[in-house]
Amino acid sequence: MADERVSGRATATGQRTLASLLLAGSLAGALVLAVSQFLNLFGTHIQARHVVVATDTVGSEHGYALLPIALVAALLSYGVWRLVSRPALLGIGVLGLAALLITLFHDLPYAHKQGLRSFRGHYVLAVNRPEIGLYVETAGALILLLTFVCGFVLLGPPETEASPRAAKAGGGGPGGVSALTQGSRKVMELTEASNLGSQGD
Repeated sequence: MADERVSGRATATGQRTLASLLLAGSLAGALVLAVSQFLNLFGTHIQARHVVVATDTVGSEHGYALLPIALVAALLSYGVWRLVSRPALLGIGVLGLAALLITLFHDLPYAHKQGLRSFRGHYVLAVNRPEIGLYVETAGALILLLTFVCGFVLLGPPETEASPRAAKAGGGGPGGVSALTQGSRKVMELTEASNLGSQGD
């Protein structure tokens, strides 16, 4: 009994530690994702100049759509920490995947876009080059996904609890099964004794 209590306490302590790590990872990913929205996504260069002539922030390219994603991820992280909730952890993974898809299929093409651009009354060939915002945004999405994957791997499969009726019917374990077997044997012995007595009469 003492060993079971120690094992139970160790398991609970391990789960709380893991939940705290998952909270830290989720909040870090959400914070990095939110900060990235206010950093430059790309800088525009033209052939005539070797300096950046225009910039644009990450959030302005998609209406700051990743700010709500970062906020929801931060809220779900509380559920992961407080309840060790697998659905909340799954939600964080889905949000991380959504952020990564927006980064790869929307922001990345804009960061490498090239074409004619009006500059001082003339159309010149302009090329966009990625800046720090793109990398920070990608890092935030990957942190959320990494937190999701590590959480599910370390938590393992959900525990299944035996139904109270089944436990009661089975006597709560091997001892219960043994008691039922002994009871059946006694009933059989009494039945045989009763039959022998009736035959002797």
